[in-house]
Amino acid sequence: MAGDFNKIGIRFNLKHIREKNEELWNRYKDRLIEGYPAIQELDHVYMNELIEHIDGRILLEFLRECMLKELREGIDSFKNLEEKCED
Repeated sequence: MAGDFNKIGIRFNLKHIREKNEELWNRYKDRLIEGYPAIQELDHVYMNELIEHIDGRILLEFLRECMLKELREGIDSFKNLEEKCED
């Protein structure tokens, strides 16, 4: 059952990221490879597969940067609202 859980949810198209967004890949690849060496050989990977291996903050930032600008702006505005509520 655990194997099935790892293959659902958000999927990163690593092949596309490496080929079309080289700057993003280069910014994160060392930290991603350090936590999960097999990532170098994969064309895609599910976020659930990475959770066990990669620091959550790094993974969250990578996910955020992979998102479309419109989605990222929505998350950033929610984050700003959350920070204001904590003050």
